[in-house]
Amino acid sequence: MKDSRTVPVVCQQIDFSAGGDGIVARGEIRSINDLRMFNGKRRKVVLAQNSPSHYLIMSMLIDAGIDPNDIDFKWAADAPSAAKIFLQDKSFDAFVGWSPDIYNITDNLKDTTRLVVTTGTANHLIADVWAVRNDFYRDHPEIVSGLVQGIFEGVDTVRKDPKNAARALAAAFKLPQEDCEKMIGKDGGIVEGDAHLTNYRENAKFFLDPFNPANFEVVWNSSSTIYKSLQTISSTVPAATVKAQKVLAAMADRYKDVRDLSQPTFRPDALSKLTPEAGSGQVLTKAVMISFEPNKSVLNAEYDNTIPATLEEIGKLAGKFGNAYIIIEGNTDGSKKGIVPPDLVRQLSYDRADSVRKSIMDKYKFDPNKFKVVGNGWDNPLPNCTDNSNPEHNKKNRRVEVKVFPLEGS
Repeated sequence: MKDSRTVPVVCQQIDFSAGGDGIVARGEIRSINDLRMFNGKRRKVVLAQNSPSHYLIMSMLIDAGIDPNDIDFKWAADAPSAAKIFLQDKSFDAFVGWSPDIYNITDNLKDTTRLVVTTGTANHLIADVWAVRNDFYRDHPEIVSGLVQGIFEGVDTVRKDPKNAARALAAAFKLPQEDCEKMIGKDGGIVEGDAHLTNYRENAKFFLDPFNPANFEVVWNSSSTIYKSLQTISSTVPAATVKAQKVLAAMADRYKDVRDLSQPTFRPDALSKLTPEAGSGQVLTKAVMISFEPNKSVLNAEYDNTIPATLEEIGKLAGKFGNAYIIIEGNTDGSKKGIVPPDLVRQLSYDRADSVRKSIMDKYKFDPNKFKVVGNGWDNPLPNCTDNSNPEHNKKNRRVEVKVFPLEGS
């Protein structure tokens, strides 16, 4: 950023990682939350530093409320090396890597390893883009525009003939063609494959839609925050400084008939079979604190001024996990046990959780079948907060929990 000529200008999104990246664990680790310190010992994880793998696990740990400093990170040269180290050294609890390693290892070691999460579920987390120098962008707008259109043609070509694309990929990178066919997917990166190739409509949503909870600004700001916390960068750069939205905006008429192919199908009955206590296939649980007025379920930002930021946090989580069902659970403290009927308390906790769901739906327009609301009342206290006479325990138990379940496992 010190030289205005070389400031990168991001012109187009190529894809979202949609299964190409993931976290594999062994032992009893079944969700991100299980990576917490166990018996005073830090979990040991191997990965490539300052890579998409690093960003993936940092984002997941933060969502689960785990301090990354509580993880014993070991650095590998790259993602394939991380997979090899994990196989050779059983002292590692997990590794973060790429396809096909994350799938081959869990397929071959089904009894001892499992895929905790992949970008098939967190499919709006890692965005692949390209950029040009600022001076080139300024002096050659026709070349930049032509390259954008050429890449959109390339995406269409891959989808028309995925097998031929796989042959080209195999030849270019000296990879087995079978692996390349799996990477690209039978539909050329729509639902199948390691990445969802983004067409014009999806690019417009990414760069131009301010209400998209997984847009360019959200991804950029999230990664900036994470890399600054790692001290990899010393300061952050505003997203607007590097985003070239005019290029795509000028093409709106040319691509007016292009449809968004990134929307998953959420089944109306899927969440009825999901119970939070079962925890089957659960990716992570995020606990957030929202204060309600006594005996009320209305979100009142004057009563709790952190409510708007908290709702935005939940909305972004739901956006990041585009291919996931979300359960919003309401919980209360047990201070009124024996005084107030439990059914009334359970209904209040349900109504409060439903207020959160409705607010997120109103702002971000998610598919309503993506969400389920549960009212636990006082039946689900935090493990270390079971003293109903302790005000601090009660405060922590008056919480909303957001639980993420993968689309394919539901």
